[in-house]
Amino acid sequence: QKEERDEKLLKEVEVYVYCNAQRDFKLEDVAKHVGMNRTSFCSFFKRHVGKTFSHALNDYRIERACELLAKGDASVSDVAALCGFKDPAYFIKTFKRTLGTTPAKWKNH
Repeated sequence: QKEERDEKLLKEVEVYVYCNAQRDFKLEDVAKHVGMNRTSFCSFFKRHVGKTFSHALNDYRIERACELLAKGDASVSDVAALCGFKDPAYFIKTFKRTLGTTPAKWKNH
């Protein structure tokens, strides 16, 4: 029963991220959405996913950025905005840290 509840909560988090990843939101927003406080949510998420929520969110956003870059019709700064990064420089830094290359180089590979 606890496993089912935990799976349901993780699915709710996944749907929330999918629906909101393009906008700026706080960890507290997700925690509240699933009925937890920040501390409980952070522990729950890390225990079940194996990484922090922020790390998982950045991974998801970078994965989405790769999809958009592969289509080739959006600029790097447009892709950054579409994936929820307010600052294109931070997007480029995060992209490079995650994939070892810049979005522009990745786009042109």
